[in-house]
Amino acid sequence: MPRTILVADVDKPLGGLLAAWLLATSRDTVVCWAPDAPGTTKDALEQRLRSLWAGSALGARMPLPGTFSQGLRSLEGLSLGQERFDEVWSLGPTQGLTLACDGIPPASPHRFLVPLRGQPVGAFNHVSTLHVAGSKPGTIREEPFDAGYPANTPDEDAERAAEREVVAWCREAGIPCRIFRPSIPLGVPLTRHAPGGLQGFLAALLRFKELLDAKSPGYLQQRSLRLVAAPGVGPDVLGVKQALEWMCQLSRDPALVDGFFHLVSPEGCSLDQLGQFLGSVTGLKLEWAGEGVALDPIETLLRARTAAFEPYLKQPRHFDSTRARLAAPGAWMAADKEGGELLHSQWVASRQESHHETARALETLERRTLDSGDGGPIEYQTAGSGPVLVCINAASQGLTVWGRFLAHFLKSHRVIYWSPRGVVEQVAVLERILEQERVRECRLIAWCSGARLGLELLSRGTDASAMVLVTGSYSPIPGLERLETAFQKTLRRMCQLASQRPEMASLVRTSMVSMLAHEQTPPPGTPQGGPGNVLATPSRELRQAIAEPFNDVRSIRNYSLQVLAEASRDITSLLGKVTAPALLISGELDQIVSPELSRLVAERLPAAHSVQLRGATHYCLHENAELLIDLVERFFESPRNFRPAVRPHEQSLYI
Repeated sequence: MPRTILVADVDKPLGGLLAAWLLATSRDTVVCWAPDAPGTTKDALEQRLRSLWAGSALGARMPLPGTFSQGLRSLEGLSLGQERFDEVWSLGPTQGLTLACDGIPPASPHRFLVPLRGQPVGAFNHVSTLHVAGSKPGTIREEPFDAGYPANTPDEDAERAAEREVVAWCREAGIPCRIFRPSIPLGVPLTRHAPGGLQGFLAALLRFKELLDAKSPGYLQQRSLRLVAAPGVGPDVLGVKQALEWMCQLSRDPALVDGFFHLVSPEGCSLDQLGQFLGSVTGLKLEWAGEGVALDPIETLLRARTAAFEPYLKQPRHFDSTRARLAAPGAWMAADKEGGELLHSQWVASRQESHHETARALETLERRTLDSGDGGPIEYQTAGSGPVLVCINAASQGLTVWGRFLAHFLKSHRVIYWSPRGVVEQVAVLERILEQERVRECRLIAWCSGARLGLELLSRGTDASAMVLVTGSYSPIPGLERLETAFQKTLRRMCQLASQRPEMASLVRTSMVSMLAHEQTPPPGTPQGGPGNVLATPSRELRQAIAEPFNDVRSIRNYSLQVLAEASRDITSLLGKVTAPALLISGELDQIVSPELSRLVAERLPAAHSVQLRGATHYCLHENAELLIDLVERFFESPRNFRPAVRPHEQSLYI
């Protein structure tokens, strides 16, 4: 008999595949909820489900019906009080790719349970993960997780919280509850927002390759990267087809209306098999190394970036599945392994779309002018709506370093962006810009020399609810002269030379561009240089942009005067006046300014945190954009209660 089934999070890969599976294999009516895509029409929902299906391991093996519009409905078009759902499906945080943070209950299923309160529901099915077991060894039974064994990652903690909430809600409502704990689903489409499990691991590997290719194209072509794993272990993986099939079979069994169900393949995935699959997705040559092996700097950073996946590779465990296994062993199949190229093409397409989104967002910035007082106009740009976010660039720099960051925050903020140029009194200019834009309160983010201006602005009384300073340049600070970098000393000498002898501008340009681009002669036989040198090198797409202040004689002279003016001003006395919550971010491999100085400046501010990004350069605003955006979002959400705790995809943080 046809049923009415509600499926949440169909805008996420696994949720969409589950809804499509139910529509393709039954005569049930499937009501879909896409919380992150409000207002989605039924036609758009169907297109989304078909797209997910085509991009998964199911696409080539199991064609969808020509239409399933008869059975597909949207939750937004229903009156909840008048509907009865025979089944409800929800996804745990990692399966729904919506993780909790800073103690907030997981967005999924918390936001789903509230509107369902009092709704007639026949049974509740929640998709969690095997890895709620945390560090428990041996045989893992189909029962509530043992809280005596700690979770390995915040992902697991979030899944535990979700299971507890679902079970308690169902018990209170008198609704039968099934908790499905599948192995890592293999063959699910890959998206650029993938924080947990195998998806998060793949995304971290792909982002890492993207970073190295941008710094030194060809470096990885002849080199293997080593990943750390205990001998003989491998992750518990399961083809997505088998996982969906088993879950739906279990949900239709009247004898299994309540309890915990492990969905596992009896055949393990070896490290060699996993390496082949990872290589097909990422294009990386990967090898496995045991604990204690000496890793080079690139491999050390890769391990930090992928540390959230290591618990899956630490110890072989047996997950009992006597209740759940209803079919012949469904080991991960050849088609699942061969789907690597498909996942790679999905990633490339998602990154291309991300670049297009960035370009489209930056095109919305409107140029505005302000009279400098000496007859020359001062330009700044603004766009968007919402809380005001003031972005202060480094002296005489363009938009390139800021592109990804601005594109993201233009979705939720009214952005005012300014790049200081010339030798006018810069803080006074900033105050006039804010006055012209009628800004009474703002959030502020500044990069490099812009950090000094941000501090000066707030010390003069501008009201800011939060301030983020990225790889800030704060010198000179008496007593901390030892932290002045070789670059800063050379820059000051070159600027003095350019201001005194304009005919030396060409020499200044050659010297400074070489230093900014981190151009060095590599040792013989290493055309791209050693691993440490590669990591410290700016991305190639930045090299022309960061040399912009040295484009011609006039710009060199103006920039030199700016640098010398800054070098003559001690901002120490201003720090105690800046009471706004502040987050100071530095890069471990910054060779432009000292990362240690950011920490010491933070200690002198009344309400500041400092964070150092492992393996990051002075240009982390561009090169580590995803990590930085997430960090800043969390800081803005609760600046006075912020704690820069490490999350799974942030293992690159030093705190």
